[in-house]
Amino acid sequence: ISLPGPLPLTVTGNSFNASDELFEPDHTDDAPVASVWWRWVSPLTTNVVIKTAGSSFDTRLAVYTGTSVDQLTGVAANDDAAAGARTSRLNFLATEGRTYFIAVDGYEGETGNIKLSLSAEPLPKAPAWSLPDVNGTVIRWADFAGKVVILDFWATWCGPCVQELPGFIDLQNRYGPDQF
Repeated sequence: ISLPGPLPLTVTGNSFNASDELFEPDHTDDAPVASVWWRWVSPLTTNVVIKTAGSSFDTRLAVYTGTSVDQLTGVAANDDAAAGARTSRLNFLATEGRTYFIAVDGYEGETGNIKLSLSAEPLPKAPAWSLPDVNGTVIRWADFAGKVVILDFWATWCGPCVQELPGFIDLQNRYGPDQF
């Protein structure tokens, strides 16, 4: 079932006659029994929260990307939103234009009415910071407002730091002309 793109959105359905799909991945480490699937294309890059609150049974919830049931990659999964809860809640960073597959299944094969809600939460803002550069000049987070920033704490004695340096040089060479 395809979902409309704009958030927030809520849909209902049921899993009474559902079954598992051939090659369907395990949701929350349990084999699928009666899963219902939705397809959703994210209209923007944002943190997405998906909940099954209001469903009539103990749900398991999972989100995937991929092109077919046997080629799915897990993005996020949840069995219980909180201790003692029977419904599920998860969140993940959705990318604009990417297709996500959302599966709702029942714990230990339970079936029932499904209420599926998707909403967007604002992306977290970067924390304020200030640091001296190699010349002792203090630079501040506000100096880079509206720009992409990679802040990396690097040391010559750190093996992994030295190994990642060619990647940073490549980024600078590729995106430097764009004021990166």
